[in-house]
Amino acid sequence: MKMTNDDPNALAAGTYKDRKETFVSHNVALDKIQKNLEEYLETKRAAFPRFYFLSNDELLEILSQAKDPQAVQPHLRKCFDNIVTLDFGVGAEDGNIIAMNSQEGEKVELGTNLRARGSVETWLTNVENRMKFSLHEKMKAGLLDYDEKIRKEWILVHPGQVVATVAQMTWARDTERALSADDPKSAMRDWSVLYKSDLNDLIIKIRGDLTKLQRKTIVALVTTDVHARDIIDELIDQGVEDTGDFTWQVQLRYYWK
Repeated sequence: MKMTNDDPNALAAGTYKDRKETFVSHNVALDKIQKNLEEYLETKRAAFPRFYFLSNDELLEILSQAKDPQAVQPHLRKCFDNIVTLDFGVGAEDGNIIAMNSQEGEKVELGTNLRARGSVETWLTNVENRMKFSLHEKMKAGLLDYDEKIRKEWILVHPGQVVATVAQMTWARDTERALSADDPKSAMRDWSVLYKSDLNDLIIKIRGDLTKLQRKTIVALVTTDVHARDIIDELIDQGVEDTGDFTWQVQLRYYWK
């Protein structure tokens, strides 16, 4: 570079002795470095597949700050759908992870003894596993709690994802219960009346004093409830009296196993 700067003549710079060979050797070295880098990043992505959602530059930014757990925060949304931040709590310097936060501001606790220790792909894998475990536990609690509370109150005390999923599970459960009754036609008509009453309660509740997050949860639930109401009406109109009927079997159904 100094020689070119001293004599900025393209012809002279390009025909200098061994200049071509130097460039060729540098390109070979660069290709080797690039190949080794790709292989290194591939090992990280193999260990934590969600890294495939990140570009090489983004992944390198995280790995270059592996000792700083907060370095993953700007990239969480790409790794986990709608997860924008992790809460490291008061003891952030100890790497304790206590909760995950959505774009809407909803917080879901992740329990205790979850720490950002070791390689970043290792502790992020632990975070992913804890996310699944925590949601599973909250889903179970929401399902058990569903029959203990009034529906319009129940939706306010559980995370949005739990509300959306458990509502689908209980709808399938109660619809099949009606279809399995001694008098399925009468049971389905009663179920339709009850379901529409619960739907009307939600519509009324939307007009009340709610937080932004609660309103979003209810609006989303109303959307799925309207679809579920229409399916119940379709089953009644077609005279479906058995859970094995094709009209019921083709519906998307959620079950707790």
